Amino acid sequence: MNVKKYLKWTLPVFILACVFGTAYFFVTPSYSHEYKQLTERVEIGLKYTNPEESVVYVHPFVENPNNTTNLKWTHTQNFIKIWVLDEEGNVIDDAVTVEKVEKENANLMQTTLKPGQKEKNRHYYKIHFSEDADRLKLSLKGEVEDEFGTAEIEEIIEVNVDYLNI
Repeated sequence: MNVKKYLKWTLPVFILACVFGTAYFFVTPSYSHEYKQLTERVEIGLKYTNPEESVVYVHPFVENPNNTTNLKWTHTQNFIKIWVLDEEGNVIDDAVTVEKVEKENANLMQTTLKPGQKEKNRHYYKIHFSEDADRLKLSLKGEVEDEFGTAEIEEIIEVNVDYLNI
């Protein structure tokens, strides 16, 4: 009798877990490409979806470039901001939207990154690339503590969309 009672409750739970897992798989973007650029203290990177489409999902991250030492990274939830620029350097309005919006936490977060470890931005971005899109502009802000000491960093990098095969 206990076996029937056990099966009566586990089967619906198993089915619900499968349904939620399938829904998550189809709703969440699959990041198949990656781009990294080394700055003075950290490596800034992007994971992005299929670049052959006009809409690309981008999830920025910071990586510890040191091979032997840990890096302490102090930051806000969304420490990397993204804009799409045209050839003259003007921001293209409404090209970038924030996806997976959660309640913004104003408190600083602190993460210790081991060598090669990544810390992802809390939100990911949905980018509509128009014909006049020339490059992405990424702005990073945070504090780094490593073997060279502690430093407040603000980095701005620009990535040509042709380099990303877009």
